[in-house]
Amino acid sequence: MMLIVSDIDGTLTDGKRRINIDAIRALREAEEAGFKVSLCTGNIIGFALGASRLIGTSGGVIAEDGGIISYNSEIEVLGSLEEPLRCYEFIKEKVDVAPIFLRKTGIVVYNISVNEILNIARKHNLKVEVADSGFGIHIKNRGINKGNALKKLAKIMNIDMKDTVYIGDNYNDIPAFEVVGYRIAVKNAVKELKEKADYVTRKSYGEGGAEAIRRIIREVF
Repeated sequence: MMLIVSDIDGTLTDGKRRINIDAIRALREAEEAGFKVSLCTGNIIGFALGASRLIGTSGGVIAEDGGIISYNSEIEVLGSLEEPLRCYEFIKEKVDVAPIFLRKTGIVVYNISVNEILNIARKHNLKVEVADSGFGIHIKNRGINKGNALKKLAKIMNIDMKDTVYIGDNYNDIPAFEVVGYRIAVKNAVKELKEKADYVTRKSYGEGGAEAIRRIIREVF
């Protein structure tokens, strides 16, 4: 069994975060061809499950940037809020950060860089992981990322990691690139992700996502 895992925002959407219809068609084509398809997002679990149902994917979901996974209606929370909230209290002493979005397993902040947060975390010995999704800065427990969540999901599904493909566009997709068997970056992806990719699409955003999925169906496996 093969598993295709795709980021959503910037990979299956346009620049305004609207889902690309052709990307939906491509995901359904993959399912019809016998692939399992999983959606992976920094967004909340409700959004991820709703998108999965709308599109018709069967490979479960990864939400909150690796903080929650779900497969066959079972939801598993992998992180917690305690350490991210401690970090946020120290951040507030340094900069005016607004707004803050609370999740089940982390927080999302703006108006501050990843490096600034990491410096604060080191200074106060905070065990957090920080990732830029392109839409906000995610602060999570150390070890909570898309890569570790993907390994957990694949184990539940009894799929070998060499039989997994990941499609993404941003920095928070790098941990997933480090664990899968094949990596595709869409044209609009950050340079650091493209450098790790086995293939970079000719098209951007959702059009690139559709291109990536069809390439997998035709050529990769």
